[in-house]
Amino acid sequence: MAQAKNIAFAVFLLVAFMVIFWSCGDHKEEAKENFLYRNHSDSAKYLGSEACKGCHADKYETFMQTGMGQSFGLATPEKSAGKYTGHEVIYDKVLDLYYMPHFIGKDLYITEFKLQGKDTVHKRDQKIKYIIGSGQHTNSHIIENNGYLFQAPLTFYTQEQKWDLPPGFENGANSRFSRIIGHECMSCHNSLPDYVGGSENQFTKVPLGIGCERCHGPGSLHVSDKQKGIIVDVKKNIDYSIVNPGKLPWKLQIDVCQRCHLQGNTVLKQGKDWQSFRPGMKLSEVMDVFLPRYADDENRFYMASQAVRLQMSPCFLKSNPDLNDNNKLKMTCITCHNPHVSTRQTNKEQYNTACENCHTETKKNTCTENILNRKKVSDNCVQCHMPKNGSSDIPHVSVTDHYIRKKAGNNTANSTNTFKGLRCINNREVADIAAAVAYLNSYEKDNNKIHTLDSATYYIDKSNTAILPDLKIRQLYISQQYSELINYIQTNKKTSTDPWTNYRVGVAFLEKGDMNTSITWLENAVKFAPKKLEFQQKLGIVYIAANNAAKGKEILEKLVLVNPAMPIAWYNLGMLAAKENNITRAESCLQKSIYYDPNYIQALINLANISEQKNDKMSLKKYILRLKKLEPNNKQWNIAL
Repeated sequence: MAQAKNIAFAVFLLVAFMVIFWSCGDHKEEAKENFLYRNHSDSAKYLGSEACKGCHADKYETFMQTGMGQSFGLATPEKSAGKYTGHEVIYDKVLDLYYMPHFIGKDLYITEFKLQGKDTVHKRDQKIKYIIGSGQHTNSHIIENNGYLFQAPLTFYTQEQKWDLPPGFENGANSRFSRIIGHECMSCHNSLPDYVGGSENQFTKVPLGIGCERCHGPGSLHVSDKQKGIIVDVKKNIDYSIVNPGKLPWKLQIDVCQRCHLQGNTVLKQGKDWQSFRPGMKLSEVMDVFLPRYADDENRFYMASQAVRLQMSPCFLKSNPDLNDNNKLKMTCITCHNPHVSTRQTNKEQYNTACENCHTETKKNTCTENILNRKKVSDNCVQCHMPKNGSSDIPHVSVTDHYIRKKAGNNTANSTNTFKGLRCINNREVADIAAAVAYLNSYEKDNNKIHTLDSATYYIDKSNTAILPDLKIRQLYISQQYSELINYIQTNKKTSTDPWTNYRVGVAFLEKGDMNTSITWLENAVKFAPKKLEFQQKLGIVYIAANNAAKGKEILEKLVLVNPAMPIAWYNLGMLAAKENNITRAESCLQKSIYYDPNYIQALINLANISEQKNDKMSLKKYILRLKKLEPNNKQWNIAL
């Protein structure tokens, strides 16, 4: 009996061991399926593309000619695709400003000017530091002040060979030279710059172009292995020191591409930043990407929406009927594209061959199009089934629509169809909090459309704002419910380490006239984001309003040394100088204010007042005429003349 028990126990141990063994085996295999590469560890460091060149010179050379390799560079004649002959001048009729690009030697400048009759009453020559864009579709332009990056108000649209305002600068939205180029922008349009924490758009190092490690992950461990003579036969095995996207399961492979080719309203997961994603990870572990839904979704697409459009395609959906199978899907981005070779250098036959690899019938039997139409496009599959069309977000540009279908429709970039909401593209199980943030983002970026704020409120109310009060505070702030915001803070005794939350609360108290409490919160905002210039400017202004002119002046004077292009700061320094009866200093500061914002009405009014005090009738008339043009219905300017 005892022997039987021992045998039974031994069998039990054997079975248990087998279960554990199989479980461990499955776990290890699952780890490989999830591609937990060694270069996902914190010990792996980015080295830059030059480190790859020694062993992969052929791929390096061709990749550097791709749109990604050419995505970002110094503003030189060699980098620029722009046309500079014929005195290209662009006019913004809303702001009444002109722009002209030109080179002085090898330095690119954009001149902004304003005319009053035949007289130039404003002129600003702004040096351009970087060009963003490969030139295949556009060149946009970046200025730099002490590491802070901003977009300039002029873009060259290559396909139409014309200059115009950049996307988002049209119809009165021209932010001139002040649009922040932050960490999110740079995370797709460039490699991995050294971002200064506590700022929004300051960088200590800016690479030139997207590099190898954006798709392969950090290369330090891989290089170290090779230097030690550790070689993996990649024809038989996977080298886990670095990611080869071609060997990833299809979902993870597409995530590498759609990290940037899934343009939308992106919400980071808690604790993640714009550099947290590494190839081989699930994109949904780092971020949720939302796109707006419209009734005409089928024909509406964005410039960088290749990934989502591809996944709408019958070719993609039918390449494997079970999209939940992570391994067997035949069609991904690299089915057609060699990411190491520019699309401009890729023969159309490569794309036709990719089609024919699945459509194995002869083209004669596969294609039902009229033979004359086929001849017009030289039997180019892409021409008919993936036609180029205008994107919904970028003017003057035609891009290939990656929604492959038998009868491709026409793009409806100018459609006025009703907005139907946001949808998360890369995550089916999106949290209510992420949806709320997406709708708040949409409200702030999409001209304050009230329906997006209503949707944000709905998802916030579903969420536990007692745990995440920052979200509720943001909703109350952008809807300008300052009394409700203050009541929420005081009732719930909320504090936060989030710099934007502290800033928003500080502004709410400012709007209600409580300067001292406003300063407390704004001081915290600056403490948690010491390089965020907007916070410093607001704090300096509130100190002045709270009758602590010395402190406010100190903050603003330091601020304009870091970034002179801050018209509000100059205006307040000018008004302080006027109070001190230092008219020369006041006039100088106010002139700098209108240099950086030529339509700054209050600054123009005070310059007119100073001209009147000085009995400078010529300057007085000049300022009054500018004010009259800005406010033609203001009868005060007629009286002044």
